[in-house]
This record gives sequence, C-alpha cells and structure tokens, in this order.
Amino acid sequence: TCYNHPYEPKVFQQTLLQAGDYRLDCHGNKEGRYNLLLSSAGRSQMLPGNDPANGSWQLLWAGDLDRDGKPDLIGQFSVEGGYCMQVMLSADAGPEQLLAPGELDCLSD
Repeated sequence: TCYNHPYEPKVFQQTLLQAGDYRLDCHGNKEGRYNLLLSSAGRSQMLPGNDPANGSWQLLWAGDLDRDGKPDLIGQFSVEGGYCMQVMLSADAGPEQLLAPGELDCLSD
C-alpha cells in the first residue's frame, strides 16, 4: 500500500514490487502526497493513482495477464467517497509506456 498523510507528511521511497528488472516505487513528498513510478531497463513511467490528500494506492496483483513476458498490474486507489480498481497491461502500452492504464472500475462507499 502507498499513501502519505497530509498532516504528517514525509519524504520517502518505498519499493512495492521488484520482479526481474521491473521495479514499482511509491514516493512520498513533503506536501503529504505520493506518486507511483514503474521503471525497467532505464525507462520509467508514472502510474495513475496519484490521489488527493488522505488517498492511498494498493497493488492487488502483479503477473503476466496478457502473456507477453512482461508484468501487468491490478491496482486499487481511493477517491473521495469510494475507490477505483484498474488493470494495467503491458501489451497495450504505447511506445513511451511500460503499461497502458485500463478503464477505471469505481465504487462508492
């Protein structure tokens, strides 16, 4: 899980996933927000899920859904009044991407 609290902000880096040369890191900043960075072989991509203050992002699953030999992710992040799940596939990624963010499936609390 990745989150940073707006009332107790801290600068940090936390590795959420390390698989081969793929690495997913959560970075917290002094404003109490976080961001997600996926990197592999000298390339990197910011992932969706950067939430407003008090938000969080959770890695639900990592593996090779599309059978292209590259990791795919399923993540869940909070939004005001609920949360969203998202499948991110490597096979659908554009030339500058490692993963293509899929459609959001959001539910309210």
